[in-house]
Amino acid sequence: MSIFSRNKDNLPDFLKKLTAYEVTLSDRVESDNPVSKPVYDYLNMVRELVITARSGSFRIATVMAQMQNLVNTTGSMADSQLALSEELKRDGDSVANESASVSDNARQIAQVSTTNLDTAEKSLKEISLVREKMESMSKQMVSFAEQVEQLYNRAQSIEKIGQLITDISQQTNLLALNAAIEAARAGEAGRGFAVVADEVRNLAERVSSATGEIAGHTSEMISLVDKTRSQNKVIVADTNQTASSLSSTADNFTHFVQDFRDLNVRVEQIASAIVHVSDTNQNMQHKIDSISSMSKDVKRSMAQASDFSTELRARTEVLQGELAHFRTGKTVFDDLSDATKRLRDRTRDILMEAYKKQGLNVFDQKYQYIPNSNPERFTTSYDNYVERALTEIYDSTVKELDGCVYALAVDNKGYAPAHNSKFSKKPSGNPDIDIASCRHKRIFSDPVGIKLAKNTEPFLFQSYIRDTGEVINDLSIPIFIDGKHWGAVRVGIDSRKLSA
Repeated sequence: MSIFSRNKDNLPDFLKKLTAYEVTLSDRVESDNPVSKPVYDYLNMVRELVITARSGSFRIATVMAQMQNLVNTTGSMADSQLALSEELKRDGDSVANESASVSDNARQIAQVSTTNLDTAEKSLKEISLVREKMESMSKQMVSFAEQVEQLYNRAQSIEKIGQLITDISQQTNLLALNAAIEAARAGEAGRGFAVVADEVRNLAERVSSATGEIAGHTSEMISLVDKTRSQNKVIVADTNQTASSLSSTADNFTHFVQDFRDLNVRVEQIASAIVHVSDTNQNMQHKIDSISSMSKDVKRSMAQASDFSTELRARTEVLQGELAHFRTGKTVFDDLSDATKRLRDRTRDILMEAYKKQGLNVFDQKYQYIPNSNPERFTTSYDNYVERALTEIYDSTVKELDGCVYALAVDNKGYAPAHNSKFSKKPSGNPDIDIASCRHKRIFSDPVGIKLAKNTEPFLFQSYIRDTGEVINDLSIPIFIDGKHWGAVRVGIDSRKLSA
């Protein structure tokens, strides 16, 4: 309600006419010729002020809609930033704890690695000593094998000598036997020779007996020496193989110790790097804490900016509501206001006829979900009966009003039983397409839609960024059916038209 219409009874006649919605300021002045020229000039000045104020309010509303969108977007980004910073802080704390643990473990590993390296180097020295002793033993075994071989050859020589002695003993025994026979033939003269022959034969037998024992022992000795020689060959072969394996093991262990030295150096480098990472992470944690604190401040600031923006937007809408009572003539807003009123009247007539004559419950709000609709769409008990007629008057409004983007009616919960033809296409199944081309039978529950749906003041002018991206100036007028608030008609016009 305007400042004039609140105390209309106390106004002069020309100002009473000024508050009438159907007549422009210029028409009122021209039709009341008795008004003096100063008043005429004053009213013209008021008209210019109203036009200027209204134009400025349009620009402010458009900028506020854009700013509100930016504030909301920035606020969402601030929320995300805060959430990310807090998550980063938690991750940083976890990394700090892990890095501290890893740092301790790395130091312990470095210490163990150093100890193991010392042990490995000592083991390498011991293996080297064993290797040297094994090589010396191998040489000694070779020398021993040569001596055994010589012993074997000497034993065989002894055996041959024993055989020779045996042969000589047998010949001696045979000669003694012949000498005894010859002595017996000689009689008394050969008795002394016979005694000598017996002694020689006894000596030959003793020699033969001793030679037999020597031969037996020599044979056993040769057998033992032969076994010793065979076993010594195996021992020499095993010793050589062991020495070779030990040499290879010593070489491999040398490489192992060298790798261990390199590994120890790297472990120390890793331990040092982890300590550096831990220190760096602590510094990073301080920065993350600062970022988190700043994000909270930004969030609070954006919340305040959003509150200021919302308040300024609300005050701008109040100002526009007051200015809407002034008719200045020959402006885009007057055309918008006239078109919205006509749409209100025609929509009310269609709904009233359905309510009164056809007995339809146009206040039905038991919205039935249309299956597989995305975005969600609904139907009611009356929408199919009024949809066609409503679409025709909606399209007519869009066609006759320059810059008009949409024209429709919604109930007091934001439900649109119909929409313009260009926004009432059949669903394609692609939400990105359907959100722009399939808008009929939807519930517009956004802040702008809900506010105009519940508004009962004569005018409500809002500016916002549509979900399809463009900045829209929305003028809405409430609809009453049989004295009961049904909802509102809303007409959206390109903000550039009103700003111009």
